[in-house]
Amino acid sequence: MPILVTGGCGYVGTHLTQALLARTDHAVTVVDTTWFGNYLQPHPRLTVCVGDIRAMDGFDLSRYDTIFHLAGIANDPSAELNPRASWEVNVLATMRLADRAARQGVCTAFDRSRASPRTSIRCRSPITTRRKWSPSG
Repeated sequence: MPILVTGGCGYVGTHLTQALLARTDHAVTVVDTTWFGNYLQPHPRLTVCVGDIRAMDGFDLSRYDTIFHLAGIANDPSAELNPRASWEVNVLATMRLADRAARQGVCTAFDRSRASPRTSIRCRSPITTRRKWSPSG
């Protein structure tokens, strides 16, 4: 069951990706601009694609069972520096990704903040872990 993590090189995305690789047998693909670097360790089941979620129209989502959407411009100074880019990434690209995922039957988890909407799309197959999940690892 392949998993896609947008924003997978960010702080939360890095921890989520490492946990998915350590606690599941699933292949994980990360899409991230890597504006702040990539601190993910190489792994045989990890693919990192450097790219912007605003330009993912040609990216085939149908091969993924689950998408964890974490990509976004996450702080006020960055949003104030370029409000248009912030809107394009945080709102428009998120809506487009959610729409494409829903049309292709992909389970999505939108969790960039507590205020973010969660979808009610059913996963084709559940994500399972070998051991109990806890935020501290």
